Amino acid sequence: GSMAHRCHLLLRRIAGTYRLKLSMYPRWRRFSGSNTLPQQLMELKQKCDQGDADAGYELARSFKLGTKGVKRDFKAAAEYFLISSNMGHVKAMTELGSMSLVGYGMEKNADLAYSWLKKAAEQDEPEAQVKMAEMHRRGLGEGGLSYDRALALYSRAAKTGHPRGEYGLGDMLLRGQGTEQNVGRGYELMVSAAKKGLADAQFNLGVLYANKAVPVTVMNEPQIERKENVARAEFWLLKAGEQGHRDAMGRLTELYNRKLTPVLSHHEQEERAMYWARQGAETGLASAQRDLGFMLLVGRPDIGVEVDLPKAMTWLFYASQQNYTDAAFAVGHLMASAPTADIHSKQLREMFEQATVEPTPGPGLGFTLCQETIPDPAAFNSSRVRALLLQDPHNSERWLQQFQQAEGRAWEGGIDGGLNGLFGCSKVSI
Repeated sequence: GSMAHRCHLLLRRIAGTYRLKLSMYPRWRRFSGSNTLPQQLMELKQKCDQGDADAGYELARSFKLGTKGVKRDFKAAAEYFLISSNMGHVKAMTELGSMSLVGYGMEKNADLAYSWLKKAAEQDEPEAQVKMAEMHRRGLGEGGLSYDRALALYSRAAKTGHPRGEYGLGDMLLRGQGTEQNVGRGYELMVSAAKKGLADAQFNLGVLYANKAVPVTVMNEPQIERKENVARAEFWLLKAGEQGHRDAMGRLTELYNRKLTPVLSHHEQEERAMYWARQGAETGLASAQRDLGFMLLVGRPDIGVEVDLPKAMTWLFYASQQNYTDAAFAVGHLMASAPTADIHSKQLREMFEQATVEPTPGPGLGFTLCQETIPDPAAFNSSRVRALLLQDPHNSERWLQQFQQAEGRAWEGGIDGGLNGLFGCSKVSI
């Protein structure tokens, strides 16, 4: 038969060996001998049929990313990565292993993922080495949990200058995970990866500076007293945030909300806090949804942001669904006190009541407390809310701090302990 037919038979045999779903094969038959693909991809397919592994890999990448005139199609991508892998293409093996690990285009299978990644890693493919290391760190696949193996694999990738290899090795050294802690070397590797544009490394550097955890040779005590570490934290967090790193967006919101930067004015920090809270909230970051909700709940008149209860309710509700009990309490209060049709809708009330989280007090508690303890829920009364929140001391402190900040009162805490939460500081003036 034709080369395409032989490839098809080979694909079926491989699928049986690796327990891949056969549901993808009609797609291969449709492409075989068809002219439904754009010309550029048809040429790649013909080369693949003739045994060109690079062409198969390029074709698979086009389907994975939705480029060169085709829509994103993970199943088709998996097919061609599989063909190229069996022709010995190490990058295709890495892609196939990664897709198998998360279940894109095929059944999720950690053992199969490990098998393909191992084949590529043994041929010195750094991306495969990094992904194998990540699997060992998480205890996924047949390799199991092994910090020693993870460290060795990260080290091999880092020697080639692979940014994620440097990041992974640096992170393990900073944590002392599987090896003796080495902050100096861990910091150097993190800087190298961050300078190469890796958002995770940029975020980690930002956190290291914010937590005053960089080596003393990099930043001494007088520099920290001048808040130079905060400036460096802001620099790296901005780098990561601008690349869409969600946790960096949350940290930037914290940084500006707490007015910690030494250079920017109060007004500028208010604007930036609102900007990054919106950015994070719209990407689904629960902490940013909570922060944005509280900002809209009280308004930020200095920067022209008015109180917007319906939008505040929306963002706080999203956060309440993700175990933020302070947001849940605020939603409960709004439902009990704000007489608007949107907030009192039957559907929202039902969703809210179903959101109670156990064993920690959840949204249901917020609603119940507000209903039972506010006899005349007509106004947003600060002393009344404060009294209610004190009934739930485990979760009330950061909400009280937010409330106090919203009323314009100063509270202490500064950067002690680093940016480990928007209201994680230990000294609060209530």
